[in-house]
Amino acid sequence: MDNVRSDGYSRLTKNARITSFQPHLHNRGKAQCMEAIYPDGRQEMLSCVNDYKFGWHIVYNYSEDVQPLLPANTILHVISWHNNTASNRYNPDPRNWAGFGQRSIDDMSFAWVNYVWLTDDDFKQQVEQRRASRVTQQQ
Repeated sequence: MDNVRSDGYSRLTKNARITSFQPHLHNRGKAQCMEAIYPDGRQEMLSCVNDYKFGWHIVYNYSEDVQPLLPANTILHVISWHNNTASNRYNPDPRNWAGFGQRSIDDMSFAWVNYVWLTDDDFKQQVEQRRASRVTQQQ
């Protein structure tokens, strides 16, 4: 099957600034995205790698001025897709059933996410600085 989807969720217990995202899937991995689900229910896509290659393992560093600033209790939602068909040249044997596991030939996925915890005061200050910077850029 193509576009086999798996989802992972992690709640931030404190305010955080996300500094980088690294998708990690195995041979049949196809794509991975990460979104924030804010405490008020609003959703925002933070990163998406649509052409994942097993041999790359690239860390995507956010520029400092766009590092996501996320309040406590935000949920990080990681969505991953696998291609278990013969069209995936990295698929070692498309005739075999593929399931979740830790071997490179299994479907597996997670994301390395680097972040810095922020106090309430630091979070408010950084959010305000970001707003002021956007206002200045729009003028």
